[in-house]
Amino acid sequence: MSALDLVGISHHFGKTAVLDTVSLRFDSGSAVAVIGPSGCGKSTLLRLVAGLLSPDRGTVTADGAPVTGPGPERGVVFQQNALFPWLTLAQNIRFGLDEQSMARAEADRRVDQWIQAVGLETFADQRPGALSGGMAQRAALARALAPEPGALLLDEPFGALDRITRGQMQELLVSVWHRTRATLLLITHDVEEALVICDRVVVLSPRPGRVLADLPVDLPRPRTLSDRTSRRFVELRRRLETVLHDAMSEPP
Repeated sequence: MSALDLVGISHHFGKTAVLDTVSLRFDSGSAVAVIGPSGCGKSTLLRLVAGLLSPDRGTVTADGAPVTGPGPERGVVFQQNALFPWLTLAQNIRFGLDEQSMARAEADRRVDQWIQAVGLETFADQRPGALSGGMAQRAALARALAPEPGALLLDEPFGALDRITRGQMQELLVSVWHRTRATLLLITHDVEEALVICDRVVVLSPRPGRVLADLPVDLPRPRTLSDRTSRRFVELRRRLETVLHDAMSEPP
């Protein structure tokens, strides 16, 4: 598990300010969602934590160490699965392990473990082109988890999936988080998804992104489909939707 800290983060693309003085802490083993209007810097924030971008101002650390680039201790899953089309499912999951020069027996064990965990045993030798969207995202999740990262960073991972498949993937993700207790950072535009998966929701303002709200999700686990109609769930959803609506209604 990894604690993640952003202190005074600002970032620009050219002359466009995307994030402005954002400070956040993600405690070790926590599950936190970041939501906000399109273009508010949610994905930029995740890429800064992943080490795929460097901030113009401020610092990003993982367990107190500066983040200077990508690393196996921070697994990343994007909306597009980014699987290598010329490799089989098993080879895709194994890719990061081979990059670490992991011993063959241990790499084999982890590949088998995560293929089973995401329910794709019968597709281990198939290439990504033979997989459905949901299956490909399960494979991408397994690939991110195989190195046993301390943090799992997800950028709209289920946004392209149909409602039923998205619900199944949400349940799988919660199950995986309970199993690994990796620090989970979820970028999503879906308020319900944030409440189902996470125990804290951060709301960013329209560009440049600033922290508008940081709310605990005081709902018991496990959260079933019926919980989405509970009084407390509806209250939290309406509160977050109101924060987003008011932010988007303010003049720039």
